[in-house]
Amino acid sequence: MIEEVAFYTIENQIGPVELKERKSKFLGFAFPVQDEDDIQQALSSLREQHPQANHHCYAWRLGRDDNHFRANDDGEPRNSAGMPIYRQLQGQDITQALVVVVRYFGGTKLGVGGLIQAYGDCAAETLQSAHKIPYVIQEKWTLYFSYDQQSRADRLVHSVGGEILQRDFGTECHYLVRFAQSQSGRWQNETAKYPPLRSKQVD
Repeated sequence: MIEEVAFYTIENQIGPVELKERKSKFLGFAFPVQDEDDIQQALSSLREQHPQANHHCYAWRLGRDDNHFRANDDGEPRNSAGMPIYRQLQGQDITQALVVVVRYFGGTKLGVGGLIQAYGDCAAETLQSAHKIPYVIQEKWTLYFSYDQQSRADRLVHSVGGEILQRDFGTECHYLVRFAQSQSGRWQNETAKYPPLRSKQVD
């Protein structure tokens, strides 16, 4: 059985969390997100709310590792904004989240070191004010079965605490199922015991 890996995510949208540094105003926002569509919607909304801001710097993280993330400096010097924000997500073990720091320039340049400090501090304060909840890594599988095997398919889904996202009762019945990664081994063992049931993991 694959060991379940748990991170944290944030329960609700947070912000603005305000920080001022040498007349520049930094506004921090955090959003729980499921995918890149959610991320783009949140970014578009903030740009509409703050059209006069000089920068909308952000970082997001999806999934259980650091292969699916992005950090954006939005015109600030390279790695002076997006990466300091991202390091706060890493440091607090938070995933499935977007953090945006909106800057209104106050007329005094902060230098790269000052920017790193300001963006990092604003992101940290924003995440610290969020209510964090455990995020359990999940997998999606398609389960194929004949109509007379539906009750067995239902029992299998129930046994792993799964959620049926889609049902199709066409020529070949199938479910799209989601469950905790820790149940993956059990799922595969159980489907192997009953050849009429077939399953395939969904990327």
